[in-house]
Amino acid sequence: MRLARTPQFIRAYAEAPPHIQKAFDQKIQFLLQNLRHPSLRAKKYDEARGIWQARVNGGWRFYFTIEGDTYLIHSIRSHPKCGASFLLPARETTTLPKPPSPV
Repeated sequence: MRLARTPQFIRAYAEAPPHIQKAFDQKIQFLLQNLRHPSLRAKKYDEARGIWQARVNGGWRFYFTIEGDTYLIHSIRSHPKCGASFLLPARETTTLPKPPSPV
């Protein structure tokens, strides 16, 4: 598999704390080796749009799609349930809608 990054991801990564950047760099190597690597806890975030979510650490996640043989990384941000202070600007968070509510 190959790796590509969106401009949105590049901006968010640059704004993330250095320890988050370092953790992401390690996790992306796991992703390239094995989508099901246990430390990623990768799962479908939005089935309809093919968006996946994977763990950077307990409070941060990254979001990607699989485009042929490429992982396209869309965003990195704090997990909404963890209450971390770093969030993407509102206009950019709209690209990753909330998952459907369980019925």
